[in-house]
Amino acid sequence: MTSLPQSRRRRPLTALVRRAVWLGALAVVGVLTGSASSWAQTPDALTEVYRDWTVRCAKQNDTRRCWMVQALSRGEAGERILQMEIALLDDDVTMVLLTPLGVLLSEGTAVKVDENAERTLSYRMCVPAGCIVETKPSTAEIAELQRGGKMSVRFVLAQNNAKLQLDISLAGFSAAYTRLTALAKG
Repeated sequence: MTSLPQSRRRRPLTALVRRAVWLGALAVVGVLTGSASSWAQTPDALTEVYRDWTVRCAKQNDTRRCWMVQALSRGEAGERILQMEIALLDDDVTMVLLTPLGVLLSEGTAVKVDENAERTLSYRMCVPAGCIVETKPSTAEIAELQRGGKMSVRFVLAQNNAKLQLDISLAGFSAAYTRLTALAKG
């Protein structure tokens, strides 16, 4: 039986792993970097604020990657309780939500823009920074976010089955998304 050289067999998996690592990095980058004001401005980094949204770019392996992010925090210590990020990767729009650890994974996360229909999204995985929900929003869903005032995110806490709903402001979303799209085009 003839087999492919080892390097050819690994290539698709390597690309998949690289993409997963990048998405994981997107999900925790806000935790590691803190607020927009603490994000270092270097020739390879960019931070721009559009009301409640921050557009960030960083260079990774000679490739500039950009995303937009909003994080909700609580308490004096600024503990992050929810983070939403939108990235354009290879012309694909990816939305990542990072919820706290201790959520009931089987229930998923429900999202709703203003009074529009609610959608339930499944968790992808949990990492030390929290649990990740990843989805590919449609053009219509992006347009809904651009027109909206808030996106409600609801999840269930595993410890006591309590439902927790948090609202992400969409103020500045449209401008941030327009800028993100322009940066992705080069």
